[in-house]
Amino acid sequence: MKGKILLFLFLFITIGINAQVKVGDSPVQLTLAWDFFSDIPRLADELSSLRVVGFSSALQQWLNLGNINIIGDFASGEIISQLIDPQLFDAFTIGSILETGNEIFVPTIITPNGDGLNNTLVIEGVETSPGNVLTIYNRWGVEVFTMTNYENSFDRSSNGKITIDGGNDLPVGTYYYVLQLNDSEDQAGAFHINR
Repeated sequence: MKGKILLFLFLFITIGINAQVKVGDSPVQLTLAWDFFSDIPRLADELSSLRVVGFSSALQQWLNLGNINIIGDFASGEIISQLIDPQLFDAFTIGSILETGNEIFVPTIITPNGDGLNNTLVIEGVETSPGNVLTIYNRWGVEVFTMTNYENSFDRSSNGKITIDGGNDLPVGTYYYVLQLNDSEDQAGAFHINR
């Protein structure tokens, strides 16, 4: 199977979470810290392989929340996640990506507000899987967007049949995706649209 495998250690005791996460906060970046006792070398050969991961009880799986920046070394340091909606996750820790081919990474939040940051759903590595099909559903399971050979262009504009106000723009909320890949396992998950 091509792709990358996400590994993680349960380091909740030795990793400090330096983010103030409160219900209603959205979006946020998490900063996780480690020290010598966290045994980060057991998790990764290179610091660049580290990722923040979050457990989603809705999906019953750990999700890659990215690696925006790493400061430090194997003995102590910090890692910062991408922008996330903390309400979608029950726990956070540090994980690692093991190379087995091409990585596909889907973010957990987009903010199409015209500021130039996270305005579209950018799926890292999707271009390495020609013939892919991205389908997005609303919370009722209605298809609101689909594209073959996805080009990182979803900006909350629906090309489906139904939107709440009859226009093309989808409202703020949680949406679900299925990414069909020809060269590896299909991926499914959730992301949040916020403005």
